[in-house]
Amino acid sequence: MVLPVALAVSLLIFAGLTVFLIWKGGTAEGESLEVSISGVCLDSAQPIVEARMEAIGLGNPRSSRSQKQLLLSFQLPGRAENEKHHIPQLLTQPGKLLLRFNQTIYATEKDLKKAIFQTDEEGMPYVGLILTDEKYQPMQEFVLKNPKDHLVILIDGEQVAQRPNSKKLLEEEMRLYPLGQDTRERMKKAVDIAILLANKPIACELTLERVHSAL
Repeated sequence: MVLPVALAVSLLIFAGLTVFLIWKGGTAEGESLEVSISGVCLDSAQPIVEARMEAIGLGNPRSSRSQKQLLLSFQLPGRAENEKHHIPQLLTQPGKLLLRFNQTIYATEKDLKKAIFQTDEEGMPYVGLILTDEKYQPMQEFVLKNPKDHLVILIDGEQVAQRPNSKKLLEEEMRLYPLGQDTRERMKKAVDIAILLANKPIACELTLERVHSAL
């Protein structure tokens, strides 16, 4: 189910997160930062970074270009630890998706129609992946024919979830349940993944040249 707004806010505040479900329409109260970013694909990366800034709900977000850098300024939400490190990293992460079993690739971000942060019937966080029919059908056949195997889900080469084939693959979505030690960690990862997959990935590696407090 799509997470009801009131429940989403209460769960995310409990988890100590600073994400768009809390801050959509809210007021940022944290530290103001200025961030300098370099990379070979800054022209195409800028609108993606801007979309992520809006999704997180940063205060007074601004972006501009110099000849060699993308310059950002914004105010942190101010409700979680390590925001100064985590949010710039999230803004510049490529966000490339890969679903595979061993050497067989079943889908990438190019096959993704939509990614939505949700909770299941027990209140556990997950990201609902809506894939193209072209990729969904072979994946469904693999799941049905190999109930003892699993799909591995990676973001930028890092495994974020493992989906056992023993669970039925729903027709309307594939549920990505992030790995994590507890609900708080899994909630945080699910929201980060949803933000990354909401737009197309950044086409190159971006480098955070400087992250400092604004005067």
